[in-house]
Amino acid sequence: MEERGEPYWPMADMVATIAYAHGSSSLGDFLVAANAKGLCAVFFGEYQAELLSELSDANPGTAVQVAEPVLHHFLIGIMAGVIERPAALAIVPTCPELSPLQLQVRAILASTTPGTTVTPEEVAGKVPGRSPGAESVRELAAADRLAVIAPFHRLQERDGSSPAYRWGEARRRTLLARETAVEVWRARTICGDG
Repeated sequence: MEERGEPYWPMADMVATIAYAHGSSSLGDFLVAANAKGLCAVFFGEYQAELLSELSDANPGTAVQVAEPVLHHFLIGIMAGVIERPAALAIVPTCPELSPLQLQVRAILASTTPGTTVTPEEVAGKVPGRSPGAESVRELAAADRLAVIAPFHRLQERDGSSPAYRWGEARRRTLLARETAVEVWRARTICGDG
């Protein structure tokens, strides 16, 4: 039996540089990108050319290519799962170079119950050692290129908004509502009401 560690990345041999897939979803058109280490970016927008430009700009000097059919299908499948069932976040490796603070913030958000929210102040207070401050948490949320894969939609201000969510308030609320619906269904099923 294999030891648990980093999630297995079945497409490592297929990705020579950065491969991307473009798709449509209930949250809008998106571009998802991966390299040999895992997912490296997700971008939302109306125009594939603009999304591709954004991917290239974020990875200067790195070749970008359309994913081969098997990888394309795999990447679109990951996105479909994350978008339609965000409570069951994909367990796939991600490869952006992350600072210890970014890793800690992602872990704190992933540990929250699906459908619930935490404030930037609460997240900052849970970071071990010296608190980075709520503004640093907001900046990380606004900049994270995998904000759909990592549950940044659970980050919410005290007034219920989240101006820091990279992909907009409407997408954030949709993901949160989908998580809440799943949690309500689970509670009814466990209690025998559903």
